[in-house]
Amino acid sequence: MRHPLRRGATDAAVWNSAVERYRRAVDRYLASLRLMPERALRVELSQLGGPLEAVLEDIEEAAAQRAEYDAERRDEVLGCIHRAATLCAHATEAAQMANEAAWRYDADDVARCLDTVRLLIKKIDELGDEVRPAR
Repeated sequence: MRHPLRRGATDAAVWNSAVERYRRAVDRYLASLRLMPERALRVELSQLGGPLEAVLEDIEEAAAQRAEYDAERRDEVLGCIHRAATLCAHATEAAQMANEAAWRYDADDVARCLDTVRLLIKKIDELGDEVRPAR
């Protein structure tokens, strides 16, 4: 059984995998928006997605400076990266559900899905703040 948080020779691979996982989640979010018809929902979801790319920069910077962290901080940051990737996948799903609700002309469901996307992206942004290296 693999132990992804085990330190040692695979440390760089574990970090690269985590960063890449988040990058792919952001790419999927943005790609899902490109498949939506041009309308207010797509514009709003695009604006909501802005922080996702900013968090990616924070994550990449944190990964580059991981050698400076103590073991506890490394584990904390790595956990935040994985959590952000998972939340981003959930945000993508909620965005797609909002699009489906728009096709059904279900304004209440669209609003609920948008609220979910907003909440998830807010949590991702907070995780970005947690991983951002001190300057």
